[in-house]
Amino acid sequence: LLLFVFSYVEALVLRRVAELRRNGLWSARKLPKCAEPPRSKTHWDYLLEEMLWMSIDFAQERKWKKAACKKVCFEFIFPVFPNYASVFVTASYFEFESSEDEESTVEEAEQHEKTSDVLDEIEMLKKESQMDIDELLDSLPNDYFDRDENSSSSSDTTQVRVLGSVVQNMLMSSLARLQFILDCWLLYDQIQELTQIAEAVEKLQPKGHTLETTNVVTPIPFLLKHSLREYQHVGLDWLVTLFERELNGILADEMGLGKTIQTIALLAHLACAKGIWGPHLIVVPTSVMINWEMELKKWCPAFKILAYYGSLRDRKEKRKGWSKPNAFHVCITSYKLVLQDHLMFRRKKWEYLILDEAQHIKNFKSQRWQTLLNFNANRRLLLTGTPLQNSLMELWSLMHFLMPHIFACHSDFRDWFSNPLTDMIEGSVGFNEQIVTRLHKVLRPFLLRRLKSDVEKQLPKKVEHIVRCPLSKRQRYLYDDFLSRSSTKSQISSGNVMSVINVLMQLRKVCNHPNLFEQRPIISPLVVLRLRCNFPSMLRRIAPTEVRILFGESSLSLLTLVALFVPPVCATGVAMDDGLKDADTCSPWDMNDALSQLSAEDDSLHFLHFFQNLQFPERRLIEYDCGKLQNLARLLRQLKSDGHRCLIFTQMARMLDILESFLSYHGYTYLRLDGATGIEMRQVYMERFNQDSKIFCFILSTRSGGLGVNLTGADTVIFYDSDWNPTMDAQAQDRCHRIGQTKDVHIYRLICEKTVEENILEKASQKRKLGELAIDKGGFTAEFFQKVRFQKCA
Repeated sequence: LLLFVFSYVEALVLRRVAELRRNGLWSARKLPKCAEPPRSKTHWDYLLEEMLWMSIDFAQERKWKKAACKKVCFEFIFPVFPNYASVFVTASYFEFESSEDEESTVEEAEQHEKTSDVLDEIEMLKKESQMDIDELLDSLPNDYFDRDENSSSSSDTTQVRVLGSVVQNMLMSSLARLQFILDCWLLYDQIQELTQIAEAVEKLQPKGHTLETTNVVTPIPFLLKHSLREYQHVGLDWLVTLFERELNGILADEMGLGKTIQTIALLAHLACAKGIWGPHLIVVPTSVMINWEMELKKWCPAFKILAYYGSLRDRKEKRKGWSKPNAFHVCITSYKLVLQDHLMFRRKKWEYLILDEAQHIKNFKSQRWQTLLNFNANRRLLLTGTPLQNSLMELWSLMHFLMPHIFACHSDFRDWFSNPLTDMIEGSVGFNEQIVTRLHKVLRPFLLRRLKSDVEKQLPKKVEHIVRCPLSKRQRYLYDDFLSRSSTKSQISSGNVMSVINVLMQLRKVCNHPNLFEQRPIISPLVVLRLRCNFPSMLRRIAPTEVRILFGESSLSLLTLVALFVPPVCATGVAMDDGLKDADTCSPWDMNDALSQLSAEDDSLHFLHFFQNLQFPERRLIEYDCGKLQNLARLLRQLKSDGHRCLIFTQMARMLDILESFLSYHGYTYLRLDGATGIEMRQVYMERFNQDSKIFCFILSTRSGGLGVNLTGADTVIFYDSDWNPTMDAQAQDRCHRIGQTKDVHIYRLICEKTVEENILEKASQKRKLGELAIDKGGFTAEFFQKVRFQKCA
């Protein structure tokens, strides 16, 4: 009865908690903070608010005026600086001449006044000479002598002060004018040097993508075991030209066009034509180390390859003897290991330092960028399919890494190009074609980029579809409930970056699947507690005999009863005292034989009965609780019937677990690849998917599966969620849209309506437009920007 009462009270408590949770009055984690009661504002509060607003407004207005002044000065000085400087110097010279002329005129006037004063004084002295001494003293004022002394001293001091201020103003004006001229000349010289180098290198740029439209003088090296495509031969010629002119560059071909092969061809040419066998250092992401090693052995087996990876002991063994000549020709390592063993790599002199996926050094403040910048290498080459991801300052980091003496000033590049282009993309200012042209003129000579649509006319098309998914009822409830919490509002209003990012992450979890945010509970009507039986120690003390083991028929029957009817009770020998007083004895062998025949009570029926009282979430709710999975189920059904194969990308590892359950529920065959997948297994999964057409889906994480994977066996890409960085999604979708694909590639992007995902998609679109404007051009003209309006994403 007592157990029933406890169960009933607990059920009432759980029901009350559920009601409070539905009304939004029950927090899942902690109670909300008690808000401070509102108080009426006083005049002092309004005054402080007005002062704060005016301070912020004045600071912002001052910043805007400085920026506008710099921009106007730069736009005015840059085109006409040589003429302006000469006119300025001439004007300064004439200004000094005019000042000297004015000074001579003043001296003549003072001389004339001085002469007249002398004549008047002589006339006065004549009159005074005819007067008596007493009359002369009476005619003078009482304080005449004191005033004359004070006036003379004060006049001298005033003249000294005026003369000092005039000299100081002239000196400061001359220094400021000189400093302004020097700054302008330095700016002009820097721009002129950069422009001259860019114009000289621009002549080396290939004029086309085929051998008919471009004059190629570099032959294909005989060490290569396979043939190059025409655009790859053109890229090899450009790389060789940069090497001969002692320049560095960026090979920024779109992903899937063979940047690895062109790099191997360059190293083979240096070995064949120049006799330079290395050593070369190639730094790559960990996921593509095996791919680079396989490609080098496939295309140029004459090279000695050192794959630098493994444990600390393994790497130490591989470094033995590597200082000897011809110990190896090419060393392949990862960004992680090159930082750990940077002291060893800095001691060695490298012929070529090649960085694959060079966006890893986009942050010039990172330790990786600063460490690699100090490596001893004659030439440097960057390979990237996405040279610009978020802002133009990432592009400056790459250019400064290649040519520190040319792209030296970080702030100048930001003022010249980054800020104006960002304002154009966000729509805060109008389109300025001159700035875009100037940026292309500076960057294009050092960067070679070809698109798939330019070099491969027969490449299948790539079509992108936006699938907007409404939230399910459970998702909408959790989404609105989380936004209405006081803790969420306090995190957003605090302005802390990490707090805001955490809020965005929780909202994205709700959009992906509500189980990521809050698991569905297992419902039970009651909780059965374990029974315990405790014996007081007083019974042990009052026992007439010591506790001992008795053998006999009575003890055997008693033990049988205990084993059958009270399994959870912890019974001791003291509790059996009364039943064991007249017990008969038996041998231990008889007792062991009888005990061996005993069998414990079968608990399986108890568990079955227990599970009947539990309600587990239905398997189909994994789909119907999520709007994205409902649309994904219809999409996969259509793709399966049409004979397509698909890649599904997501950013969350836990979402991969849910996708596995979803695909298993529908009976689809699939493979999984994430960050925990080893390098060897990545290659095995990739080959199995491309060769076995029975495998319908390949689920991958965007960051792990977006690099070093060739999955041309699929013709459909599904982005379950979008990345803030659009280049991550671009790299992922190019896993199947690359050379060797024979079918049109369709890309489906799932977006939850009226959620934060729409803002993420809009911001990513702006970043993609910035990359197309700065790097690809992509048909962006003044007329195009007049038609398209970019709005800033909140």
